[in-house]
Amino acid sequence: MRTRYSTLIPYATVASSADEVADFETDVLYLISVGAILLAPAVIGLFWGAPLIARELETGTCDLAWNQSVTRTRWLAVKLTVGGLTAIAVTEALCLMQSWWAAPMGRVGPVVEERVVRELRADLDSGRWADRNQELLDLDEMDLGGRLFIVG
Repeated sequence: MRTRYSTLIPYATVASSADEVADFETDVLYLISVGAILLAPAVIGLFWGAPLIARELETGTCDLAWNQSVTRTRWLAVKLTVGGLTAIAVTEALCLMQSWWAAPMGRVGPVVEERVVRELRADLDSGRWADRNQELLDLDEMDLGGRLFIVG
């Protein structure tokens, strides 16, 4: 996939150093936001769910609950559902905020799109793309969908 993506790099514009620094900072912020999303359920479970169950076990209220009409499985399920639903809600909120923030990063203007498509089509028509990427065309595992996408 990386090799296929790198074949389109010659068609991209060359950025100035200020743009590259801004892109680097944006990439770092994006990775931090993805890390926060991935770690949110674990952190919630660690700092809220584990003490919740530990307190029940330490005070012995779990023994009282287990001797009542509620089964142990149902008692534990109710206790863990509260933390699980909270983790799901927080993670979903973080995902929505991150996707809202990152949405403009993947967009390029129609002028850039037209130029890239025009240059790629010219390279495909002249055969320069095939010459430059012959090793990709020789691969057995290259999927037909990728060929249809690039050529079509």
